Amino acid sequence: DTSPFLDSLAAEGVLFENYVAASSSTRPSHMTMFTSLYPSVHGATENTGVRALPVSVKTLAELLREAGVATAAITENGAIDRSRGFDRGFDVYVENRDSQSANLRSGHIEETFARGADWLETARNRRFFLFLHTYQVHNPFTPPAAYDRFFGGDPGDLARPEALRADWDPLLYDREIRYADDRVAALVGSLRAAGLLEDTLLVVTSDHGEAFLEHGFAAHGASVHHEVVNVPLLVSGPRIPAGRRLKNPVPMVDLMPTLLDLMGVAASGGEMGRSQAALVEGAPEPDVVERAIYSEAWAERAYRAEGFDLIPQPTLALRLRGRKLVRSRTDSEDPTRYRYELYDLAADPGIRH
Repeated sequence: DTSPFLDSLAAEGVLFENYVAASSSTRPSHMTMFTSLYPSVHGATENTGVRALPVSVKTLAELLREAGVATAAITENGAIDRSRGFDRGFDVYVENRDSQSANLRSGHIEETFARGADWLETARNRRFFLFLHTYQVHNPFTPPAAYDRFFGGDPGDLARPEALRADWDPLLYDREIRYADDRVAALVGSLRAAGLLEDTLLVVTSDHGEAFLEHGFAAHGASVHHEVVNVPLLVSGPRIPAGRRLKNPVPMVDLMPTLLDLMGVAASGGEMGRSQAALVEGAPEPDVVERAIYSEAWAERAYRAEGFDLIPQPTLALRLRGRKLVRSRTDSEDPTRYRYELYDLAADPGIRH
C-alpha cells in the first residue's frame, strides 16, 4: 500500500486511469504541461539542452495571471529552471536547489511544501494558482531511515533484478513513494485546517515514471514504454464528483486546457490538447475515443542494468484504437533506419509481446 493518501484523494475526486505523459524526461513533459504542445513542437526536448521556450507561446501561468490570478511556483533542482522559460507567468518562482548535489536530482519535499504553504497564506484572499514540484520520488531512491520498516516482506515479482544496481531497488522506490504520500497528506491536512480547501482544486500528476528493466531499460528518459509514460492524474475539490474513474486514454497536452476551463479562463487558441473539464465535472464518458496520443523520448543516455549506453533519438510512440506503436532509431548515422514494436493493449496490457 504505497500511496494510501493519494488513493483516498482519488476516491474523493476524479482519477484518470490512462493518462499518458508526453515524454519520459522532466523538462519536455513539464513544458507540455505548461503549454499544451508536444515536445517536438515546443522544442524543450532535452533536460540538458539550452533552447528556451519561444516568446510567442502562451503558458498556463501567463494566461492565468492575465486573468487576475495570483501565481507562484516552488520547484526543486534540475530541469525546470527559469532560464528555459518555466518562470513565465509566475509572480513568484522559487528554485529550491541543492547546491551539494552533483546530479541535481535529490528532493526536498518538506521544505518545498512548507514554502508553498507560506505563500498560500499571502494569497488566500485572491484567486490563486500554486505549482509545487518535487524530485522526491526520483532516482536515485533515498527514502528516510524511518521508512525502512515498510514493505519488508517477500517482494515477489517486485524484487530487484540481480543485474540492477542497488540504489535503483524497487523496494526503495516504493518506500520513497510512501514517504512522499505522507508529506502530501500533511500538506493537504494543513491547508484544510487553514480553510484553504473550501474552494480550491487539488491536482496531482507526474512527468514520467520509472523503469526496472521491464524492456531492458532502467530509470527513464530513453524509452516510451508504459512504465515510463503511464502516469497519475487526479483532480479533487468542490463540485468535483467523488469516486469517478475515467478509463479512456488522455494525453498530457489536455492538462492545460482542462485546468483553464475549470478555472473559467479562456485558452490562447494555440493549444494542441482539448479540455476534459466536462468529464471531470461529471459528464458521461464516451465508450470509445479514437484519438491519436503521442509520447516522445529524447535522452540519448539509456540506463541499463549496470551502466548506460548511447542510443540515437528520438524514440516515438503512438497510441490509437487499443494499440501502441513504438518507433526507435537503429542507426545514429542513418536517420531513416528504425525498429518498430506494435502492441495489442487489450490482449497485452503490460506491452511484453
